[in-house]
Amino acid sequence: MRALMTINTHAWEPFFATTGAAVATLAGLLFVSLSLNRDKLTSPENKLMLRLAQRCFADFLYVLFICMIFLIPDQGNHALAIELVGLSMVRIQRLIRHARDTTHDVSRRLLTWQTWQEYGFHVFCLTGLVTNSFLIYYGNAIAPYLDAFIIITLIASACWNAWLLLVMEKDFAKRA
Repeated sequence: MRALMTINTHAWEPFFATTGAAVATLAGLLFVSLSLNRDKLTSPENKLMLRLAQRCFADFLYVLFICMIFLIPDQGNHALAIELVGLSMVRIQRLIRHARDTTHDVSRRLLTWQTWQEYGFHVFCLTGLVTNSFLIYYGNAIAPYLDAFIIITLIASACWNAWLLLVMEKDFAKRA
């Protein structure tokens, strides 16, 4: 049986610390923005805006939790992999519940392009994170690079959703 390598997460601490701080700041700004526009978001005609806001905030928090897990001191590959799989399972459960709740909306159909776009990306990222957890477990040195890619794509998705919220809010203000 070959010996398992230990991944040097200390070399990645600046990346995860910086990313975690930036994402926490963005999540805080989004929280303030959403709080100021709460009435617009909760109105029945703005269900899409509310879903975008939920997805954006969830992506920021998900990245923040991933970064925090990587910054836990003196943990081995096994603990890190188990924590990432556990976080992924919570995210999968939340994603399934969210998809189930939104399919009750009469205006949505399960197999539309918008639905695949809305949930396919997240399933891709979750699959990547779970797969990468196994790479971490077995000490594959490429694992932190794949996690960085997943984190960057989640941040890009959250920023895109925040942009869409801004554009939709501006359109809503023009109509009002």
